[in-house]
Amino acid sequence: MIKKNLKALVIAPHPDDEVLGAGGFIRKITEQGGSVDLLIVTGSGEGVHPIWPPKSWKISKSETKRAANILGIDNIFYSNLPAAILDNYPNYKINKSIDFVIKKVDPELLIIPYHHDLHIDHYKVSYASLVASRPYLNVDNKLRKIIAYETLSETNLFPSIINNSFSPDLYVDITETIKFKIEAMKQYESQCQSDLMPRSPKAIESLAHLRGTFIGVSHAEAFITLYEKII
Repeated sequence: MIKKNLKALVIAPHPDDEVLGAGGFIRKITEQGGSVDLLIVTGSGEGVHPIWPPKSWKISKSETKRAANILGIDNIFYSNLPAAILDNYPNYKINKSIDFVIKKVDPELLIIPYHHDLHIDHYKVSYASLVASRPYLNVDNKLRKIIAYETLSETNLFPSIINNSFSPDLYVDITETIKFKIEAMKQYESQCQSDLMPRSPKAIESLAHLRGTFIGVSHAEAFITLYEKII
């Protein structure tokens, strides 16, 4: 059972990562009376983005809002750091932007991307999230648990000999909410792929079914527990 009135913050490097990694869990939290806020870390950045035109960011914001409505997300925050080039962006600015939202939301549960995803933005966001939520800084806030999600097309693409593979220790039954996860992903028309690609409704359903077999249910999402405080 999910704790009554649980307050969670999901941190997504890019629009749609929140759905891919934790869409079913998000909907489960909100259905059971909890609240979920979302931080989208990247966007166009300052000035002209070197890869994507301004129009693409307007589209992605609209898609995020539609997906959030389906999942029951309360608030969406945008850091608007430059997507796909965070490796050339100062760490302290990434840390500061994430720290600001964590303090503003003051969640009990923090859900972040996996540290060893292939996409450098995911690594940078994961690192900054951990910097902002260091246990000894959490004396006066509500944060009790941090978990990492897996993202189709990014997680486990590094060979294990280079980086640690995603080895979950926490599974959430999303049998009743998988349909909302898939519907939310369909709102990201600019990101959805064909059935033979990872960011497709079929791949999402397949991974959820595979994770479900680990705990004997139809569909599940998997996470790694990074920190938990029991008081």
